[in-house]
Amino acid sequence: MEANKRSRDEPTAAVITEEAKKKTKITPAAFLPDELISEVLLRLPSKSVARFRSVCRSWNRLVSSAAFDRLYHDRQQQAPCSTYHHLIKLAAARSAPPHLWKLCDGVSLHCDHCPRFIGAKPCHRGILLLGRKCAGAYTLCNLSTGGFLGLPPCRTGGYPCTAGIGYNSATGEYKVVQLDSRMDRPSWESLDCQVLTVGDSRGWRCPASSSLPNNTRIEDDMDPVFANGCLHWILDTELLVRDDKPQGILSFSLATESFATVPLPPFFTEDLVPYDTHHPFIGRVRSAKTTDNRMVMQPIGTALAELDGCLGIIRDLRRRRDVDGMFEVWKLKEHYGSGAAWSLDYRIQLAASMGRELRETWLVVPICYLPSAANSSSSEEEERKIVLATTAHDAHVYDPQTRTLASLAVAHDNYSRSDDDHDNLLCMALYQESLVHVPGMEYGAN
Repeated sequence: MEANKRSRDEPTAAVITEEAKKKTKITPAAFLPDELISEVLLRLPSKSVARFRSVCRSWNRLVSSAAFDRLYHDRQQQAPCSTYHHLIKLAAARSAPPHLWKLCDGVSLHCDHCPRFIGAKPCHRGILLLGRKCAGAYTLCNLSTGGFLGLPPCRTGGYPCTAGIGYNSATGEYKVVQLDSRMDRPSWESLDCQVLTVGDSRGWRCPASSSLPNNTRIEDDMDPVFANGCLHWILDTELLVRDDKPQGILSFSLATESFATVPLPPFFTEDLVPYDTHHPFIGRVRSAKTTDNRMVMQPIGTALAELDGCLGIIRDLRRRRDVDGMFEVWKLKEHYGSGAAWSLDYRIQLAASMGRELRETWLVVPICYLPSAANSSSSEEEERKIVLATTAHDAHVYDPQTRTLASLAVAHDNYSRSDDDHDNLLCMALYQESLVHVPGMEYGAN
């Protein structure tokens, strides 16, 4: 009887167990150790990993942790790549149809390159800033995960000259900075600064520590560059040649929210030459009047960059007949101060039959160096290739061994291709596989 009872109970227990399984929510984490789950996720594309946040709470905690983000970033940096096409990813925003931008009553401008990515490189490993200048509207994007976060518009009633994004590593905060000129003032030389700490309920505000120096003007066809915890702008050429104006490169510290100036590289003085209306590249220079009323000119292609975590600047030699090469890259390897140490880091010397893509464009901006081959016999400094983006909306890889260019990407869109346009902006940005997440980000379906 006992045996019969057990035989009757066993299928009943089995049925109860199956029913209990159906009612109980079983997650993958119940069957796999955390270490194995982590190893699997580390090998997946960032967009897939971001979607797996919604699988269960434990996966969400894992993927959202700073430790996992660092591991994922390190693994991506160490992943073997057969060609630089796998290593470098570039993006360009699809621009809106041509439209007018109403600054104030009776004053409208044509709004070009709208929207566009601001800056040539992502901030803090993966965040790009997408901007619509005419609306004062900005969006944070992580292109590898599909995450985006719209920011409150910045409407100051002025002309937004420039904007940039930076990351305060001490607090883990992203900050967007906009410089604009107020049209209700008698002079457009006076700039205002507005700061937005992402996630701060105060919204756009004035800097905490200091305002812009008086009579500050910047080259508004170049985006600021974030390096060493600061955003940097090249000052207007006229300010560089007048003793009564601010000197150097303008910097804004995200930690202290204060402005300062960085000394210029030594070549700036050499490159300021008397203005020559018959010069073959007169359309590619910036002109200015010195304190003693002399007209001088500077190459148009001088631009800031961030390379290997350092502030860099590209020297435009396209109009020089007395210097071998087309461009030089200089880096500021020491920290700021009156004794800032600029040093020549790289030369771009194309063969005579090459380089039309660089000779005819408005600006050429270095994006990053590529690692040299592991089995190379020459020194790393001699062999490094460099990625260059241009305002013709294309990108190239320069090889110093062969002194040649290889095309990397071209942005096919309705951008203006006129290189004689002084508002010809860089519209292509680097991005990378990254899990960086900003609180409040939304994720698209794709």
